[in-house]
Amino acid sequence: MKKILNIILFFSLVFGSCTKEKNFQHHEKGFEYMIVEKSEDGKQPKINDILVLDMKYLLNDDSLLFDSKELNNDFRMKRKKGQVNGSSIDDALCLLNLGDSAVFKINAIDFYTFTKRQNAPVGLKQSDEIYFYVRLKNVIDYDHF
Repeated sequence: MKKILNIILFFSLVFGSCTKEKNFQHHEKGFEYMIVEKSEDGKQPKINDILVLDMKYLLNDDSLLFDSKELNNDFRMKRKKGQVNGSSIDDALCLLNLGDSAVFKINAIDFYTFTKRQNAPVGLKQSDEIYFYVRLKNVIDYDHF
């Protein structure tokens, strides 16, 4: 029985990850994205609104860099206008409405350059990507914050 479960797990991981890669779409800003859940009637955030998010991100989809569930309070970000050059998490979050969830792949060097506005850590390669797993839980109007 254990052997059968291991075989099922193996094939679901192999074929699940292959399917997952094929479902990513390329955005004109240079990042890739996959909408996991799309809310039909979700509120669209405006620039400067406060986004309440579940978010975790991993380097190359295996090394955890951040997980909002480890925080004591809700994780919030201000909705910003997208970047003029390169791709950032701000560009990616522009695609989400209230209730949506998505996976974003952003070049790791672009993330540090355009989102964090700092030099990328030594050792990052141009091919490294950061995978963001995001759910937009709430939108707070900036004027009421």
